[in-house]
Amino acid sequence: MRKSRLLVIALALATVFALALTACTPDGDDPVNGDDPVVEDRSGGTFRMWINEPQFIDPYNTGESEGLHVVHAIFTPLIYPNHQDPTVIEYGAAVSYDVNDDATVFTFELNPEGRFADGTPVVADDFVYAFNRIVSPETVNTMTGDVDPSTIASQLGAVSGFDAVQEGDADTVEGIVALDDHTLEITLDEPFGDFIQNVMHAALVPVPRDLVENGVPFDGDYVPFGEMPIGNGPFMMAEPWAPGQYIETVRNPYFSGDPAYVDGISFRIFADVDAAFVDWQAGNLDLAEISSGQLMSMQEQYGVAGNSGYTATPGNQVINGAQAGTYFILINNTEAPFDNPDVRRAISLAINREAINDLVWESSYQVATDVLPPGIPGFAEGSWEDSRFDREAAAEALADAGFEGGEGLPTVTLSLNAGAGHEPIMELIQADLAEIGVDAQLDGMEWATYLRALDDKNYEIGRLGWMASYPSSDYFLYELFASDVANNFTGFSNETVDEMLMEARTIGDADERAAKYKEINALIQAENPLVPIAFYAHRMITSDRMNDVTISSLNNVDFRRLWITADAQ
Repeated sequence: MRKSRLLVIALALATVFALALTACTPDGDDPVNGDDPVVEDRSGGTFRMWINEPQFIDPYNTGESEGLHVVHAIFTPLIYPNHQDPTVIEYGAAVSYDVNDDATVFTFELNPEGRFADGTPVVADDFVYAFNRIVSPETVNTMTGDVDPSTIASQLGAVSGFDAVQEGDADTVEGIVALDDHTLEITLDEPFGDFIQNVMHAALVPVPRDLVENGVPFDGDYVPFGEMPIGNGPFMMAEPWAPGQYIETVRNPYFSGDPAYVDGISFRIFADVDAAFVDWQAGNLDLAEISSGQLMSMQEQYGVAGNSGYTATPGNQVINGAQAGTYFILINNTEAPFDNPDVRRAISLAINREAINDLVWESSYQVATDVLPPGIPGFAEGSWEDSRFDREAAAEALADAGFEGGEGLPTVTLSLNAGAGHEPIMELIQADLAEIGVDAQLDGMEWATYLRALDDKNYEIGRLGWMASYPSSDYFLYELFASDVANNFTGFSNETVDEMLMEARTIGDADERAAKYKEINALIQAENPLVPIAFYAHRMITSDRMNDVTISSLNNVDFRRLWITADAQ
């Protein structure tokens, strides 16, 4: 289903984005509090945060933000990006790793004290099994019992044997091997030094085979693993997921790293961001997104987070640091009339991004003129030439497409996930399109249903955001635009782009590689497969009982370091 186009980067280990050179010790230094142990006045209480309904919390198929928040709490990957500086590697389930000279063999030594939340040891075979679930197109969704291939399989596309499994010629990936209980070896087809970044994806975690296949014991019965995953993270599920209501976790007593300060995390599920914000105002949530139009007043009333806007404490509670992500409008390139590049260009030119940023986000975002956000190699201000507001040029492009003044165009459907604050954005876009003669109607859906519609290309125009799981140009350009990749929601396909993406991965010099990605980016922009709108920034607020709540530029909450004031626990 997802033929891998991953090739190679012939890099020496010393040039791997400086990541391997800055790996931390297994527990790392606490960037906020130093190496302080858990002390009594910090330990206790439940952290209550809002999320939208996840699509999955079974990590094999978790690639969206809401499910990843839960996975981040209850699982630990081999290595992961530091919450303060994503270019620094922290050890998770691994205590060390080694890469051979030509970057084809990656060997990870696991923590021998690693345990799942039921007390069973975490061994290398648990990673082998988990990674094969991700790669196999025959993996069964434990929630539904149906075959449901992973959308994150491309993260392992460089591994030897990936294509054979994807094409049905093999049952397991030959390049993923347990050398012994505590040694995992991953072999690639060709040198690919940056593969160490792929390994940091939050869903590349171990899972216990028996519980996946036979269910998880709970209250005298068994529940599907997808409802109550058992992981190796700092927290564990307290009960099965209650869709539309909550996901309750408690501290994992078997976690091998430093324990979290709080006793548990209560993920409160809201379909509507405004409803969650009202609940925060009522004192029922410790972390919520600020409603549209409220950011400035919240900053004035509750203060701005320290650490460049990433770490909240009482009196400095608004987290507004920049994120390594882009908000964009999707266009279904496979369906007429959107298969016409002139129609797509007209849509891009018609949208007033500045108005959206000012009216909806209170100028807190940065208007996007590139699909790559700042901080990602290859980013260049203004590189997407049509990512600008020019109504006259938009009308001309629509006429060039044969639909002057919108004549002959059917009503367009603007799809979105309802209740998450996107309605005002799509309404402004609806009005912008009307100005060039394009009639549009909104179609709001529940989040998981909406993601399924995007996967199936069952939409015309939609919206989405893409957040870096690790700092990589390839994570944007390959995942969003390479042919036949699961996350290519637009259906864009360009043989030259595919070839150049593969070529870029063979370039060892970082500057040369960034220049190649700029060239690729220009080719993609010329066809306007999607419409960049803005670069993300956090719009979150904490309660005044919370301390050291850090949300990274990659949108990861540092669940282990946040703590609740003793008399408010």
